[in-house]
Amino acid sequence: MTFFGRYVSHEMSNPDSGLYLPKLIREMALDPYFFGGMHVDKVTETDDIICMRSGDFEVQPSCYGLPDINLAGMTVKGLSNITVYHDPLYHDVNHYELSFTFTKGNEGSSLTFSGDFRLDQRCRYPDAAPGHQDFTATGTGTFTATVGTAYVNVYGTMETDGNTVEARVDQIQFDARAFIGNVKNITISVNITDHEAWNFYAEQALNAVQTIDQMTSQLSETLNQEQIRQMFAKKITEKINEVIS
Repeated sequence: MTFFGRYVSHEMSNPDSGLYLPKLIREMALDPYFFGGMHVDKVTETDDIICMRSGDFEVQPSCYGLPDINLAGMTVKGLSNITVYHDPLYHDVNHYELSFTFTKGNEGSSLTFSGDFRLDQRCRYPDAAPGHQDFTATGTGTFTATVGTAYVNVYGTMETDGNTVEARVDQIQFDARAFIGNVKNITISVNITDHEAWNFYAEQALNAVQTIDQMTSQLSETLNQEQIRQMFAKKITEKINEVIS
């Protein structure tokens, strides 16, 4: 089985092969790849500038509670720039691990996350301000995350009945850290339409380590869905059996 693992790894780097990784990713419709929306769990306090009302100079509201931030239409682009990271690892004769990356040499990866952004902040007037109703200030726009270094690990098994080989993919794991050492690896920018002054506070929330971990974990979970694992395993199985038939 180790021979077939090395063969598969070699073919994934061969542009003329049916297993060439960039071609495979495009055939599987994974670039660009939509991976849903999410509620940002970790947020920080915003500034009262978000609640300020133009023309209301006598009394101004202030922020009440933490903002509510939601991301929608999250899309990753650049998965087809994938390349083999190192030779296959074997945990035993049948269980293999393939590792891929999106970084070449000293260059950063070409991976980006993007989507729609919405911030809702409750605003409250002082008790001594009759005639003013509390309200929710809303800002919408887009966000973009630039990824420095990222990896994909594929765990699976290969078995044979003596005539054919069957490859199975048990897990696909996407790994991109907010920091590598003390160096920022993922940076997120926000563009809130008509409220540029809010961008700073939105970016504080999105660039929190917990938020980035939440985002990359969600991408990993969606890439690990059974349909994708089965498609990947089918391609590997077909190619190996072409060689031995």
